[in-house]
Formats: sequence, structure tokens, C-alpha cells
Amino acid sequence: MKTINIFIPSLLALVFLSCEKQLEIKPISSLSVDNFYNSVSDFEQSVNGVYSSLKNYPLWLLRLSETRSDNIYAVMDGARDFEPINHFKSSLSSVGFIKSVWSEIYTGLMRANTTLDQLDNGVVTDNAIKNRMEGELKFLRGLYHFTLLRFFGRVPVISKAVSAEQALAIPRSPVADVYAIVIEDLEQAISLLPDLPSQTGKATKDAARALLANVYLTRSGPKHGIDGAGQESNDYNKVIELVNQITPRAWVANYADIFSYTNENNADILFDVQLVNQLGLGSSYPGDLLGEGYFRSLSAANLSGKPQNVEASKDLFNSFDPGDLRRGFTIQHGYIDNGNFVDVRIMVKFVDPTRIPVNSNWGINFPVIRYTDALLMKAEAIIKGGTPGLQSDADDIINRVRARAGLDPLTGATFGQLMEERRKEFAGEGLRWFDLARTPDIVEKMNAWIAAEDNFGLIDDVIPNYIIYPLPSSEIDVKKGLYDQNPGY
Repeated sequence: MKTINIFIPSLLALVFLSCEKQLEIKPISSLSVDNFYNSVSDFEQSVNGVYSSLKNYPLWLLRLSETRSDNIYAVMDGARDFEPINHFKSSLSSVGFIKSVWSEIYTGLMRANTTLDQLDNGVVTDNAIKNRMEGELKFLRGLYHFTLLRFFGRVPVISKAVSAEQALAIPRSPVADVYAIVIEDLEQAISLLPDLPSQTGKATKDAARALLANVYLTRSGPKHGIDGAGQESNDYNKVIELVNQITPRAWVANYADIFSYTNENNADILFDVQLVNQLGLGSSYPGDLLGEGYFRSLSAANLSGKPQNVEASKDLFNSFDPGDLRRGFTIQHGYIDNGNFVDVRIMVKFVDPTRIPVNSNWGINFPVIRYTDALLMKAEAIIKGGTPGLQSDADDIINRVRARAGLDPLTGATFGQLMEERRKEFAGEGLRWFDLARTPDIVEKMNAWIAAEDNFGLIDDVIPNYIIYPLPSSEIDVKKGLYDQNPGY
């Protein structure tokens, strides 16, 4: 049972959704804003509305990271508008899903900015409450801008509530400027947030520390000759410093317990998206990774319309060492459909067959940052030359993860071995594409995988430009000359 209220106040929802769309940034009239923020409760509801904009975060990472990578072979059934994403087509700027992601993130940013702008109106007089709210909003604003940066590279930075007319004058900012606002917001969030969440699912200092560590790790990645998230900044010392500041947490000894429907918000979860099935606010993830045959095998006819040809890749399945406990929990090899064995590999990490929803709204929370992720980020920074830290420290972290998976320890772990460990540890969690982008040979890896696994011949060759996505063509068309398109699209 989730304890965070993510209901969007009816007034704010009406204002956000009824205003004219300009660059998919929804302005709020000052009169409506002034009439709403009259109590601490109003502010709490507004902050919760900013959290609620993360509802589709699992789908963003599923379709723009997990199925984009060598973890999922997804050629679909020819009927989904987002299929060109999986196929590495150059025509992605017109894909509706990419437009939706852009719109949903900027809606979250506008909600955060509008609430922040009102926070000094004298209504919230308790400094502890005010600081906590400001910290949550800046954490979320940092997460939204960072997500945009990883997907699109240069993006418009929106750090205050703006009107539609003002939005039409905001160009794309250089990557360095986007990073600057993300880092500033997260540093302030660390100083303002509490050590423990005010409600289950709310941001904390440790969540902000881990997210900022991820920001520095991402910025330290290779440039690949594009204007993307990797800037070769060599921020590895900062990664280690931030992870070292995270309060040590209990180690979840059983891998499956991290993802149990009855063990949500456990010690491995630093921050997750709260999905409340009872209120109709769940997510179609993980159902989108399954397939109609699987649902038929469970007599779940109400979900039989899911796409075919979405499965864990053979390469991922075969990459697990013998005895790795994570493989059987993460991937199911085959099922019985109408009396016949179907030889596919399906991603079932977030699936409980006894809890299949009637309306595709799965209620399991989705992890944004895990404690295990933070520790492995530190190990990566050490291997990349960050200090303080020894090779043995990195090995200890990796071997702690491997021990939980039932595997023997490594000595002198390399960057390649670490990335393979991350691949198996976080399979299905939407991190793989971002991890690949931190490797120098992402293009070569992906093209070799496509050559080996694309039996249908539907996936185009990968080029460096495809590491990030195009801006939606609808955004470019709003005002000619305001935005340029990313090369390759």
C-alpha cells in the first residue's frame, strides 16, 4: 500500500491541461495560481503533482533505453508508432511517443517551477517544511532536466514558470548549461532535503546524492563526436565523494526481494516511482515487455492485445554465468500456449503472475536509483581512476553484488567486467542504453549485436548520432528557427 498521495489537484490539472499548447509547455495564469496556493496543504498537493509527472517514467526508460539496447530484441508486430525507435530509423522526429516524452517532462518542469515560484508567498511559514518542499522540487527539476539531457542532448532549460509567448523565445541550451542547472538544483536539494522521507516515496538527501553522482558519471563518459550527455569531464572523484556520503544501508541479501510487491521501498531503493494501482495510476510497464501468448498462458485474456516479438535478447540470456540467480528471476525461458511450448525469453523481473491487473495498470513501484547502483557507480569511478579508492575497493563492491547472485568473486575487475555485471544486475530497469553510452565502443557493440540477432532484418545500422534522439518535429515546427534538429535525423 503506497502512502504518497499523487492525486493532482483538480484546479491545477484543469489549468495545466486546458491551456493552449506551445512547445508542449503549459503555462498557468497568474490569477489561477494566486487563487490556489492558500495553505500548506495546497502546496503539498502541488508538490505531489510534480511527482505524479513521473508516472510514465518507466515507459520512457523502457522504450528509449531498454528496448533500444542489446537487452531486448523488439521488432514488434508492425502496428506500434514507436517501432522505428527499436529499428534505429532516421525518421524518429515524427514518432508520437518521443513527442509524448518531451511533453510529459516539460509538464513536470512547469509544475515544479510554478510551485517553486509561489513558495515565497508567505503561506508556508515553517522553515523546515518550506526547505523540504524546495528540496523535493529541485530534486525533481534536476531529474527532469537530466532525463531530457540524456535523451536529447541540448534542450531548452526552463528554470521558472513561463508563459507560452516566453517559451517561444527560449532556445536550446548548450549541454554544459543544462548540466549547470542540474548540478545546481541537486546540490541545493542535498542541502535542503531531510535524511528520511517525509512520506514513503519522497526524495531524501541520499537520493539526491546518488542522482548527482549519476550526473557526474554520465558527464564523464565519452563524447562519441556528438552533442550528447558524455563530455569526458573526468568527474570521477566527485562520484566517489558523493557515494561515500550516502548513509550505509542494510544489504538486501535476496535479489528477488528488491522487486517484491510485498517489499516495496526496501533498503535497496534510494528513490522510485510510486505506482498506485488502486487509483488507476499504475503503469503498463512491465506488461509491454511480455506478449499476448504469455498472457494467454496465464488465462489473462484481458491483456491479450500486447505486441508480439518483444523478448529478452539471446545475447543477454546467454551472458549470465551458470548458477547466476538473477537470470531465472529476470528472464523466463518459454511458456506453454495452447498446449505448445513457445521458445522465447521474456522479461519477468517486475511480474507477479498472481497480481496481473485487469486494466494494464501494474502497481509495482519502478526503481529510479538503487543503493546497488550507487555502489557500482563508485566502483566504476575507481576503475576509471577516481580517488580515493583502490582496485580492491572496486572489487569488494562488485563481489558483494556477485555474492548475492550466487557467483564466485573476481580479482582485478576491469571496466568491461563491471559493465557486464551492471547489465545483468539492472536488466529490465531501463539503464542499459545509458550504460552503453559510457562505453567507448557502443556503436561497434550494437552493430555486432544487430548482425548476430536481427533475424527479421528490420534494424538499421547504428551511427553515433543515434546515441541521442531527435527533437519532436512538432516542436521544431512551432516556431521556425527556434530549434535546430540533432544531426542524423
